Amino acid sequence: MRAVRAFVHEIRRTLRCFAGDSDHAGQVLSILDQMDLSEANQHDWMPSEPPHDRDLWQAIEGTSQRLDRLAKALREALPELQWRVDRGTYYELTADVGDGYRNGNMHCELIGPHGSAFHHPDFTLGLFLLTPHVLYRDHAHRAPELYLTLSGPSGWRFNGGAWQDVPPGTIIWNAPEKSHATRVYDDPFLAIYSWTRDIRSKCRVVPCADWAEIEAALQSAESGARPTPRKQPHVNPQSEF
Repeated sequence: MRAVRAFVHEIRRTLRCFAGDSDHAGQVLSILDQMDLSEANQHDWMPSEPPHDRDLWQAIEGTSQRLDRLAKALREALPELQWRVDRGTYYELTADVGDGYRNGNMHCELIGPHGSAFHHPDFTLGLFLLTPHVLYRDHAHRAPELYLTLSGPSGWRFNGGAWQDVPPGTIIWNAPEKSHATRVYDDPFLAIYSWTRDIRSKCRVVPCADWAEIEAALQSAESGARPTPRKQPHVNPQSEF
């Protein structure tokens, strides 16, 4: 578990670099700084092969230079990581999450109440991946949530608003019950995620009328038929949404 512990330390160091510009990164840090990462606080942990290993490697290789240390620590931790696909963990099994999410997600929980490397009763920290050309449909949850995007660009909308693209190295903060959605382009989506409290409450899908249109466009992109995308405005890599 030495490499996993080193990876958590590197996540903490990376978030510290963002803390001056993001109070929300500071919230996660305040919990991480008090975390017990000793062997006494470890769960039983069995490493597993990532279900979407090619996409994971593509995402890691696509991280920006400013995240090189974090990517290096992740590569070194890979043989020790345990991966899961969300099948009723974060959503009810009958939730209308769509086939894209259902078939294209995986996560590794580093800190949490169970199924993680280290124990915390009401806080999670981990890695989350979506395969290319997936719409992660609009949803909300009680838990406050932070993402640090490692790959990209990826598209986001909040409370059903306009879509905006963000590059790797962007902090995304989702306040409790704030609706949000993600669309993944040609590059897999990989991010550090954290829920800072109320982690036992599940996500709920927030229906939107344009899902079929968006998913059809993403599928067209996968088949090579995507129209030329409109030019996106420049986004500072340390922007927070």
